[in-house]
Amino acid sequence: MDNLGWLIPVIIVAVIVIALAVWFFITRKHLQTATAQVDASWNDVADQLKRRNDLIPNLVAAVREFAGPEQQVYAELESASADAVASSGPNDAAAAENRFQGALRSVFGLVSGYPQLSNQPNFLQIKADLVQTEDKIQAARRNYNSTVRGYNRQISRFPNSLVAGSSRAEERAIYEVTDRAAISEPPRVQF
Repeated sequence: MDNLGWLIPVIIVAVIVIALAVWFFITRKHLQTATAQVDASWNDVADQLKRRNDLIPNLVAAVREFAGPEQQVYAELESASADAVASSGPNDAAAAENRFQGALRSVFGLVSGYPQLSNQPNFLQIKADLVQTEDKIQAARRNYNSTVRGYNRQISRFPNSLVAGSSRAEERAIYEVTDRAAISEPPRVQF
């Protein structure tokens, strides 16, 4: 029995090491899941930006039919929309979104001089699709930001921060549009 006295401390140390290893791998798996959720939320935003981008040529065609050739206004709108879709992350998307909102305001200003445009069925459909898509973009942005806040909290809390540091997990950027006036109210498309 005296020969086994060393076994109890070894067992205790082994149990502690195993418990720490299990905790480490479980925490790492939770962080990987959280990372995947953030990525999925961003993909939702990107999908809605692409959907809106797909509507822009139809909007330009409908407006061009009545408002005539305002190439600079149309080109700016199409370029800003394409930049939003091509953005590599929330910071790029926010800058492109600000540009897009400005270009869309220019188109609204142009359309306001053509009341007959607002009676066209195809234009009304494009308008409804654009409003619906803008609502979906805002909802996807709110969901993404909420997911990112949770993720950032999770990786910054001790002891999760130890695992996050060893896994090279970094805080993610919030998708904030710097032109708060552009998003402070629900999107309104008025033609």
